[in-house]
Formats: sequence, C-alpha cells, structure tokens
Amino acid sequence: MKFDFTLNTEVVDAQLEKMESKLILDGDFSKLYASDIEGNIAGYNGLQMHLHSPSEHKIEGKLFDAELQLIHEMRDEFFTD
Repeated sequence: MKFDFTLNTEVVDAQLEKMESKLILDGDFSKLYASDIEGNIAGYNGLQMHLHSPSEHKIEGKLFDAELQLIHEMRDEFFTD
C-alpha cells in the first residue's frame, strides 16, 4: 500500500472543541491518497484531529502522555489538486 499525505499550506477555517480528555479540531486540513496492492488509488479528505491526553491506546502495555488521531473521509470522486 502506498500513501501520499499532503497538509494544506493555506489557513484552515477550523473549530476547536474540548470533550472530556480530548481536544477535537474540525476542518478540511489535509488530503491523503492511498493505493491498494492492485494499484487502485483512492482519495481522502482530512476532517478532524483528535488529541487525547492521556493516550487512548497502549503500546506494549504502556499509556503515553498524549495521542494524535487523524480522521479522514473517502472522496466520492478522484481529485488531482
């Protein structure tokens, strides 16, 4: 699987929200392209960033101070910009 991740270089109109032990940033902040092993390419838009503190998941049984999750949604049509 191949990935091409691009962050917007422009100012993003976003909303920051605090929920329990996480911050949520809503906005169109990135584009992600991924291809499967057959070479089919799909495009995704970045919709949210979730910052958890402490982390939501463990690595080798250990929680960390923070965890960043990037939430993407698949595009209906392929885009080239």
